[in-house]
Amino acid sequence: MSARRANTFGSLVLLCQLVFFANASKSFEDVRCKCICPPYRNITGHIYNRNVSQKDCNCLHVVYPMPVPGHDVEAYCLLCECKYEERSSNTIKVLQSFTEGLSTGTT
Repeated sequence: MSARRANTFGSLVLLCQLVFFANASKSFEDVRCKCICPPYRNITGHIYNRNVSQKDCNCLHVVYPMPVPGHDVEAYCLLCECKYEERSSNTIKVLQSFTEGLSTGTT
């Protein structure tokens, strides 16, 4: 077996092991609620991120500190767009390591 083929085979075995362990556990950083709030009156636009459950993914649970006084909260929150995001940071790390391994093996 050539050195290059052995290196590629070793990288594939490592990738399979890492993917298995990456899927075994999730980090709390893998889920978040992201609220994008545009400018409102004299307040600049802002992006808010918070680790909350999907049911709590709304302006009232994510935007902190609230940049407007109590009587403007409803109007401000209606302008904000909140989305629940879920990702696998472990899989991203595995793929980055794998592509780095491939790039170093091709030189």
